[in-house]
Amino acid sequence: LGQLELVQFVQLLGQLELEQLFELLEQLQLQQLVELFEQFQLEQLVQFLEQLQLQQLIELFEQFELEQLFQLLGRQGQEEEAQAEALTSERLEDAEAGILQHLVSEDQQDPRMFRLHSKRQVTFRCAAEDLGVIAEPVPAKQVLPEWFRKLPAIDKSHVTTADNGLTVKRCMPFLDAMMTGWIIPLAATVRLEVKDGGRTVNAGWEFDKVMVSNHNPHQVAGSPTDPCPPCKFHNYWTIATPPGWSCLFVQPLNRHQPVFQLFSGVVDTDTYQSLIHFPFVATAADGVYTLEKGTPLVQVIPFRREATGLQAEIRAETGDEADRRTRIMRNTQSAEGWYREIARAKR
Repeated sequence: LGQLELVQFVQLLGQLELEQLFELLEQLQLQQLVELFEQFQLEQLVQFLEQLQLQQLIELFEQFELEQLFQLLGRQGQEEEAQAEALTSERLEDAEAGILQHLVSEDQQDPRMFRLHSKRQVTFRCAAEDLGVIAEPVPAKQVLPEWFRKLPAIDKSHVTTADNGLTVKRCMPFLDAMMTGWIIPLAATVRLEVKDGGRTVNAGWEFDKVMVSNHNPHQVAGSPTDPCPPCKFHNYWTIATPPGWSCLFVQPLNRHQPVFQLFSGVVDTDTYQSLIHFPFVATAADGVYTLEKGTPLVQVIPFRREATGLQAEIRAETGDEADRRTRIMRNTQSAEGWYREIARAKR
């Protein structure tokens, strides 16, 4: 590729102007590359690039390190480098998202005719009549528990020469767990009646849709919850994620729920885009409990499936690794906030 074409390639890939990108590649008569881009056959694309001996390009495509990819492509002179720097982080994210999140159109008449998400996003959809009626999903960071909001970062009454008085509010791993993903709240108010030491659970509501149903106890026979029957909260939000992304559904992390315990699950929400209900067992003592509309019900954590396939290496640490571990721990102990300011990734 010449200098002019490199600049165009950087611009078009950064802006996801794929139609023009195809035209440029066709002009350069790189037909095989055109076809691979059209079909998003990334494995074959890497093989083709290997034949061209573009090793750096291969590695960047494999890792989806698009920022470095743009820098590599724009390294032919000051003008090209300026062009690469002009690509904002938002456009870089859009480019990565587009490659990972393509959706082929229904008509399939032209392989170029596909739709791209402009951003990586999770979509929550409900029936038209439910919008504005049922409680809506919210970012988990917006619904932190009241007790946590009131907790001081430093409890001055406990500050002594032997205690710095820090509370869990300064524990970033604890906070990040609570703030990750989205919360689906209870769609409408429900009353749960627990009887017979948890062996019987009845539910009632005024809403015009089913809110709770029961499973047969034999489905979890022998589990720690036995003999309490598994029940199910009904959810009226369909969750959709880009191709390659699934969702982990868990009870809201670091939030105590005294009435029920949810079962966790993973659903491939890029292909299964229908209603997902949430099994639970009642854990409260016998009595009647009112769960208000909007009660945090489940935490939804989208994740890229390929990221869960990391191989493990189990071995003794090297001397350099031991030194690094010790240095990190000493930095953490030397002053409050080192992890938050230095080690923690920006949110």
